Amino acid sequence: MPLYNITYTTSNFYTKPVREAILELMVLPENNSGQQCLSYEIQNSLGVKPQFTESLYGAKLIRFRIPRKFCSFNITVEATVEKEDINPFDCINYFLPGVWDEMLIDHEFITDNYRYLYPTELTKPVNEILPEETKRLVDEDLFQYMLRINLWAYEHITFESGVTTTITKIDEILKNRVGVCQDFTHLFISCMRANGIPARYASGYLNQGEGLIGASAMHAWAEVLLPGTGWMGFDPSNNLLADVNYLKIGHGLDYTDCMPIKGVIIAKGTGSTEYSVKVVEQQTQ
Repeated sequence: MPLYNITYTTSNFYTKPVREAILELMVLPENNSGQQCLSYEIQNSLGVKPQFTESLYGAKLIRFRIPRKFCSFNITVEATVEKEDINPFDCINYFLPGVWDEMLIDHEFITDNYRYLYPTELTKPVNEILPEETKRLVDEDLFQYMLRINLWAYEHITFESGVTTTITKIDEILKNRVGVCQDFTHLFISCMRANGIPARYASGYLNQGEGLIGASAMHAWAEVLLPGTGWMGFDPSNNLLADVNYLKIGHGLDYTDCMPIKGVIIAKGTGSTEYSVKVVEQQTQ
């Protein structure tokens, strides 16, 4: 099984002293059926002891409560993750034509996954119109539809940093046809939910040795619930299925549930944040 060493570093600067702060980081890789976070170490420039809590969707959060004045705060998180090397295509439980569709409209299935079926502010076009080509075709195989939309987003949106923000809406992405991984992911999720398919936003890291788009920073991709199979990761930024090169942190309805750092700051000045990500695959026997 491949092993990865992950280093996440964030530096926070403030123009005037912060009197008190509570910061939460969502940067620790999760444990799931395909990966295990074997160890982690957390260091910070103020010597504050970290506390731990969970997000609404079960991701592990690092919390710092800083009751004294400071002008800068640096945090480094190092983790070692073991991944199971499985071809995602081998995990699909194929059914006869029409069975997937019957599962999607099953009342119990809808009730269990309702939160992933409804649009959010970041996954719903303001004018409620998605391109015609994103609609599922009559008698189109469900999995093939997912692959088609993954490719469609990859081909129709250009990956470009600095154009969109964390609150950019679907309409702007479709109009300008540029964005970063979170924009690709929001658009893909929007298409899935519009067609009655549960979808959620996933955040994590990429193997930086594979030349994948978005590997230099924290990455985002979508997870779609394929009935009878489970949650599968689709990365429209790279037109790939999430595999051994994807190290998951957590998931939610959209970016707002997966922000890497957030908090409450009591200060009169302004602040800025910088961060870096390093992912190294260990050589295994």
